Amino acid sequence: KFLRDREVTCCYARAGSQQAFLDFIGVDRHSARRRRQGLYSSHNFGNSTDVVKVILLDTRYHRDSHFIPSIGSFKIPFSALVAAFTRWLCGTLGLGLDHGGDILGEEQWLWLEDELKNSRAAVHILVSSIQVLTSNNLVESWKHFPRSKRKLLELILRYRPSNLVILSGDVHFAELSGRPAVEVTSSGMTHTCATVWWGRACGPIVGAYQEHRERPGDWYTGYNFGTVEIDWGGRGKGIKPVVSASIRN
Repeated sequence: KFLRDREVTCCYARAGSQQAFLDFIGVDRHSARRRRQGLYSSHNFGNSTDVVKVILLDTRYHRDSHFIPSIGSFKIPFSALVAAFTRWLCGTLGLGLDHGGDILGEEQWLWLEDELKNSRAAVHILVSSIQVLTSNNLVESWKHFPRSKRKLLELILRYRPSNLVILSGDVHFAELSGRPAVEVTSSGMTHTCATVWWGRACGPIVGAYQEHRERPGDWYTGYNFGTVEIDWGGRGKGIKPVVSASIRN
């Protein structure tokens, strides 16, 4: 994670970390991405008619504190469990239901709206490191930043990007969310919540939160990866592509 689970008020050299990351993935020294505050970007794939737009959000650089500030990445015993407990406490007791903490920052919000408003792509893939639609109180997600989540969903409903799929990870299990959009969560390929010392509890916890799923069984705690397949179907006039998202083990 770019800033892990620590709040943006921490002493991390964000700008330096960003440049080091862009160096690592080979981004040109003169790219506009070098001048942004954050690693967000968009990329178009395909030809003039069959275009897939991939929008990568940076959910760390500008993120504010949780309603109860998180200690999840501090090197103290059981800090991750304490952070999960405070998230569960807020969600279960309804604390911070109108918490004004932001995730993207003003500049990234304006950029995202422009990307959605002016896109003519046939398929849109929106990538968020943390889950967007989940109802799970324990995990880190947009749920704990309700104003930001509402703003994101309002943008999606306003501009209605065609064939939108949201991709996310972070939680160490996989699931498909379908309310009010389609979100595919996949993590991880090397370890999951079922492989840690409290792994026996993982399945019951994940299965207990169903509100965001179309089908109750659309989750998996084993090793996994996600796929998105696009069937262009010859793309005659008026024929829309069919987008299929799935989780595989």
